[in-house]
Amino acid sequence: MRIPIHRSVVAVMVAAAAAACADTPTASPRVPGKPAAVLTPLSVSVGCVPYSGLTYDCTAQAAGGSGTYTFTWYGTVSVYSTSGTTSKAYTQCYKNYSSGYPSSGYLSVGVMVTDSDGNTASASGSRSC
Repeated sequence: MRIPIHRSVVAVMVAAAAAACADTPTASPRVPGKPAAVLTPLSVSVGCVPYSGLTYDCTAQAAGGSGTYTFTWYGTVSVYSTSGTTSKAYTQCYKNYSSGYPSSGYLSVGVMVTDSDGNTASASGSRSC
């Protein structure tokens, strides 16, 4: 009579294991020999620091997404470097000379990054100068 009890215990354990696995997400397919890809959302940040006179040096930094990045700058900028996750550009501080004397000025830039899957992210920044 021990055999039916043993089989009942095993059946309960198998049923419990199957129920526990039912809520477990399945792994995404993998290519043999390659690690599974873990993608984070595409993002970009931009910041500008004084360079020389009224010229500011701006840096855009991309993260996440997939593949290679394409940077598109907005505003009056001169792009001088794009490599990997970083793009750099110069911009000018614009001063108001309407009174005959320069008042504080401003600068404003924007950047959009596109990854190889066509996802986009944007950032902009402005500051008085």
